[in-house]
Amino acid sequence: MYICFFDSYYGYNPQVRVDRLYTFNTRECVKYLLEVNRDLLDKSIWIRIFISKVKKYLRVLRILKKILPKHIRSIENGETHWNTIFHILDKSI
Repeated sequence: MYICFFDSYYGYNPQVRVDRLYTFNTRECVKYLLEVNRDLLDKSIWIRIFISKVKKYLRVLRILKKILPKHIRSIENGETHWNTIFHILDKSI
């Protein structure tokens, strides 16, 4: 399933509503629609990039909330490094 939304160079397209989410079975359907209607732009890539960045940010926040004073103490004493603590906490999520 491929979810996308479109924008038009002309501001209006009679076959596709602008800024409405559409669900297609395959990417080829979208490719055909873009070939037929040359004024359409597929804007869904920007949503995918935004969602991936938000997921990474929320993952880091979840890891940071689990850092305890004992982790900081072990880093100050030179027993471990930040990478190992992040790896351990990432596995526990």
